[in-house]
Amino acid sequence: MSETPEQPPEHIGRYRIVNRLGAGGMGAVFKAYDEQLDRWVALKKIHPENAEDQRARERLRREARAAAGLKHPAIVGIYDILDAQGSDWIIMELVDGDTLAHRLEEGSLDLAQGLRLAHEISEGLAEAHDKGIVHRDLKAENIIVTPGGHAKILDFGLAKKLWHDSSEPTLSLEGKVLGTVRSMSPEQALGGKLDHRSDLFSLGTLLYEAVTGNSPFLGASPVETLTRVCTLPQPPAREVNPELPQKLSDLIERLLQKDPEKRPANARTVSSELEEILRDLGSFSPALARTTGATGAHTGLPPTVIDKSLAEHLSSSDAPTVQRPIPAVRPNTTTTGGRGRRWLVVVLALIVLAAAGWFTRSLWQPEMPPVYVAVMPTQLEAADDVPEAHLLPSGIRTAVNNSLLSLRGISPVSPEHVESLQGSPAEIARSVAAGEYLTSKLVCRFRSCQATLSRVDTETGQLKGQPKSFEVPADDPYALARAVTLHLNRLYPEHPPRNPNLVLDVREEDYEQYLRLRRAYDQRGSAMSDREIAQEAAEIRRESPRFLEAYLLEADAYLRIHELDRTEADLDLALQRLEEASRLVPDDPNLLQRKFNAFLEGGRLEEAQHVVDRMESITPGDTENLVNRARLLGARQEHDRALQLMRRAAEQRPSWSILSRLSFMEAEQGHVHRARELLEAILSRDEDNSQALSRLAQLELEFGDIARSAEIYQQLIGSGESMTNYYSNLGLALMLQGDYEGAMEPFLQAVEVSPQSPADRLNLADTLKLLGHPDESREEYAKALGLCDQEPQPDHPAVLTIRAQALAHLGRESEAVDAVRSALQQAPKNPGVLFESSLVYALVGEHFSAISCAEQALDAGYQKRWYELPWFDSLRKVSGFRVLFEAQPSPSSNNGEG
Repeated sequence: MSETPEQPPEHIGRYRIVNRLGAGGMGAVFKAYDEQLDRWVALKKIHPENAEDQRARERLRREARAAAGLKHPAIVGIYDILDAQGSDWIIMELVDGDTLAHRLEEGSLDLAQGLRLAHEISEGLAEAHDKGIVHRDLKAENIIVTPGGHAKILDFGLAKKLWHDSSEPTLSLEGKVLGTVRSMSPEQALGGKLDHRSDLFSLGTLLYEAVTGNSPFLGASPVETLTRVCTLPQPPAREVNPELPQKLSDLIERLLQKDPEKRPANARTVSSELEEILRDLGSFSPALARTTGATGAHTGLPPTVIDKSLAEHLSSSDAPTVQRPIPAVRPNTTTTGGRGRRWLVVVLALIVLAAAGWFTRSLWQPEMPPVYVAVMPTQLEAADDVPEAHLLPSGIRTAVNNSLLSLRGISPVSPEHVESLQGSPAEIARSVAAGEYLTSKLVCRFRSCQATLSRVDTETGQLKGQPKSFEVPADDPYALARAVTLHLNRLYPEHPPRNPNLVLDVREEDYEQYLRLRRAYDQRGSAMSDREIAQEAAEIRRESPRFLEAYLLEADAYLRIHELDRTEADLDLALQRLEEASRLVPDDPNLLQRKFNAFLEGGRLEEAQHVVDRMESITPGDTENLVNRARLLGARQEHDRALQLMRRAAEQRPSWSILSRLSFMEAEQGHVHRARELLEAILSRDEDNSQALSRLAQLELEFGDIARSAEIYQQLIGSGESMTNYYSNLGLALMLQGDYEGAMEPFLQAVEVSPQSPADRLNLADTLKLLGHPDESREEYAKALGLCDQEPQPDHPAVLTIRAQALAHLGRESEAVDAVRSALQQAPKNPGVLFESSLVYALVGEHFSAISCAEQALDAGYQKRWYELPWFDSLRKVSGFRVLFEAQPSPSSNNGEG
């Protein structure tokens, strides 16, 4: 049946059309019923005459598919896109409510209401930006306010392509610049490259309008408005509305900076600042904040399906033809004067240049999630007469990883995550969740090597492009590195370099020495100590001051020294080298990741926050950004939010390293069964994964089979691994089995490897006390207490419980109780904190508190065997403890899954 304005088609696919909601210049909107899924939806039809360009239609479909992946309470969902009756049909969530623009016709909103809406919008933007999707037409007309007072963003991935708002002038230059003039960012108005920060500028415009009732840039004509957007500062929001908090006015000021670099780093930063302002007003309740869970499901209001005002407001960019005045967003009345007229000429000239093709970068190319590449170890075939052939694979790996890091849209998987795995290249690539892998082969004879680089798709096993083969001297690693960089750029033609002027700038002899040092560093337990490696790397740095890798190797060495010795001076040296390296390559992702790790390790959380923000602006959509933010939240004891983010990261990219981190967080929150399942999933793909085995051994130690835990640690140590925690946890497993003599040896080895670890000192002290050496044990308890004071985060719950145990054994009972209470306040669900708190309370004789914490620890999955340690002897006479102990099932019956 043909469509007429009075009689729409009865069905489009499985959707039964009920009535027309409105029509605009580019199409019509209908209310429809999804007969298969039993729900109401909105159908937007694009008129055939507006969709004749097949490239535009394909772009629409591609963007709709991307936007359909957005699942967030603050975003109107796109369910489907259909090609029917010669047109494209977009199937969307049917939303009840009114546009924010319509509400602003009566003036500015109540401050708390405006801030809550802005907070929800920023959360929705953050979700989209995480997936590499930029809105590009964010404005009050594209925000629906539901009857419950919540914000819903319309037209993600669509408005920027084909539609415009019929109620307001829009600039269109040969398809290069689309969007609403008053809310455009300067870079959008000038036809420049856009990223997520363009949406932040538009958010600043929207927020300004919401809390002042004025538009910051709206002029008498589109050209005048453009001039203001590009050149003139807006009056500070607090000058327009003196009742606004200064923090809010300052935030709006930063959002509306002309230079994207000066705006907030990302939407999550904006969301956090709005949260803080709302808390200052007493208007923010976490219980009312709408968020998404690990699967992206709603945890706030149910989907809205009533179309009270949808006929008027379903989409600002395709507004139905109803008669009402243009939204009364009042213009900024600041005059431009002669200076404004001069800038007007500049803006017009730039617009003409854009129309003539000077701005050739397409506006519609959002930053998409990067391509994850697993770099396989180099295959080397070398004759006996090739000098120092053992250095060549290290040279290839270094050059390949550095070259990949320099390419836009490429994220090489961390080498240690790849090289610790066994199996075929495709199996390894799947384990690290890489979309493709890169192989390299060197065949060397006498003085010449034939090198071959190949890209392979992980799922299909097919080559991506033609392999690159080239010949290099066998005795010149420096020439090999330069050749690898050149040919790798040709292997990835669709990924331009971030910094095309950056070249390998190092003396040949320094480069060869660097490869030797790097090889020594990678081979733990080599003849060279980390401090010696750092000192020799410093020599290379002084001789070749523009050689980035020397700075990074020196920093790596100092960071590993700090990891063992906990000496602040070594951390400072590492950070100093990284800061110096930043002057060579300010935005190198590899460098920034090291800085983040260093700040996090040192407990310098504000600095770590700044680095995370910077990384998110440089590599939007990279899953590693979610991992880093989750780690940072965990360090701040925001465990629920950290776990939510890590689950999202694992959904996006289920690599073994992310799954392993997630398992740790799950166990920390008492989800032992989930943690074990994650580890077993990793080991089902790679049974020899040492990090997953180590994590499983720790899980069994705390919650499961202690004998199995001891076996795994002995296996890891026997394979040549020398991690400190292997010795410590093996000692604990033996201690729990009553073998105190056997536990002494691994505890002594742990202290020898890591003499600055308070946990290892505490374990050694416990063993000495259990073996009947009170004087030696008191000495070790005192050392453990002193080492707690030297920790970068002395108030971390894990450090506080060590301090409390040492204090209790030393007879300083009130101090021990204070430390335990502080730890429980920060981490009330952490099974380890609960167990160690029950231990301290038992030592100091506070039986009621000891039993309460023990009950919670057992409920969280801690096994009864831990409560057989002599520290709990005083509780065995207490009936409440006996009842609790007897009521708990044995580890074999519940498998440690509380």
